[in-house]
Amino acid sequence: MKKSVNKKRIVLCGLVFLLLSLIFVKALQLHAADAAYKSGYLSFEIMDGDQYSKVRLHIWRDTNISYSELTKQKSTWNVEFADTDSTVNNHNIKLLKNKVTTKLDRDGSYYLFSIPISYTLPANHEVVDQTMESAVSTDHGRCWLYATAGGKKYTKESCVDADTTKNQFIEVGAAQISLRTVNGIRYNPVFDSC
Repeated sequence: MKKSVNKKRIVLCGLVFLLLSLIFVKALQLHAADAAYKSGYLSFEIMDGDQYSKVRLHIWRDTNISYSELTKQKSTWNVEFADTDSTVNNHNIKLLKNKVTTKLDRDGSYYLFSIPISYTLPANHEVVDQTMESAVSTDHGRCWLYATAGGKKYTKESCVDADTTKNQFIEVGAAQISLRTVNGIRYNPVFDSC
């Protein structure tokens, strides 16, 4: 009888210890101090047909910034291409500005970075010896080929799609580029897995 009571006590003590440990870990996560950092990275890829680009941007500032400052006021950051052996730039990706100022996100904090870039989309196809049977859109300087459900093609007579330069903003949050923590945890993007 005593052995059975002792086993129950051991199991009960083990469960209580496990429960208290889980509560302690959760409390640490909830009360972890959030922090801001003065340097972070953004990695991205562009894939278009047989062309591929993979670059990494370094976002940084000379002076430290507190978590409160990052949250409550605009701040200006430097942006540059990071030197890395993994960089492939077949789309002629360029930064249109080397400084950006944070913007308000939808929650009212200055965590949003809007980074302007340009890149070149290579020509995709060439169509010759086709007759014009319907209107064809050439929006954005691109040549388009349409087909009906029956497979009938509509295009210009000699349509050559040309390289096109695009301007675009990359909008990203401070946590995504490891410039701030969330619940005490700092996101650290790995370039080779982007």
